[in-house]
Amino acid sequence: MKKPKLLITVSKKEQLNLKADGYIVGYSVFTSFGALRFSFEEIKELSKDKNLYILLNTLIHEDNLQKFKDEVGRLINLNVSFIVQDLGGLSYILSKYPHEKVILNPYTLICNRDDLLTYNKLFDVVISITDNLSNSEKIDLIKASNKTMIMIYGTYPIYQSYRKVISLYEDYKKIDIARDALYLREDTRNDLYPITENEYGSFIFSHEKVNLADRLDELENAEYFVINTFNCSHEEILDIYKKVGEFYE
Repeated sequence: MKKPKLLITVSKKEQLNLKADGYIVGYSVFTSFGALRFSFEEIKELSKDKNLYILLNTLIHEDNLQKFKDEVGRLINLNVSFIVQDLGGLSYILSKYPHEKVILNPYTLICNRDDLLTYNKLFDVVISITDNLSNSEKIDLIKASNKTMIMIYGTYPIYQSYRKVISLYEDYKKIDIARDALYLREDTRNDLYPITENEYGSFIFSHEKVNLADRLDELENAEYFVINTFNCSHEEILDIYKKVGEFYE
């Protein structure tokens, strides 16, 4: 059996030097979180010798639909693939581009086997398995369809909103909050949840990192493995990269 393709989400430029089947990169527009953003010219240059997957994980407002079409129209002339969250954006890309170069990453929409198979059938693309499932549920979904992508290491978003939560809180309290390494903590527990905010809204991430490095043999039916470097130290990434490399030897 062939092993899944390994993708690395690029949050620092030096991660482009890690050997992988492809690199998930952000775009200057329509990338909300998770990957370092590159301009069109930078992506054009990188795509000459790197297999790039452009992460378009913004929920597209109808006011931005034409701009989205214009930017996708530029990108599809390059040798790149796409990872898309918005279903309308996905449908548009599929009307213009080969389905095998497009991945649906809906974050919270895949909750069971029927969800997965329905989206597989509707769009005929690889589907990213979400992290609101137990490991056994993820394994079951991957066995149900080989058109799956799974994050084997990293931090997963649990909340996103157009509202700028940090800015609203600053206005309410009449204070300024440092935006680097910012976390939320509930009153009733000590877990720290990373939070970030940008022009696309607010995003909160899980307090624990997914780590499936010791169970890769159970996930071999997937099409893609992803090491997500967002909110991870360089040392963490090198350690997990070494373990995953042993699986591919």
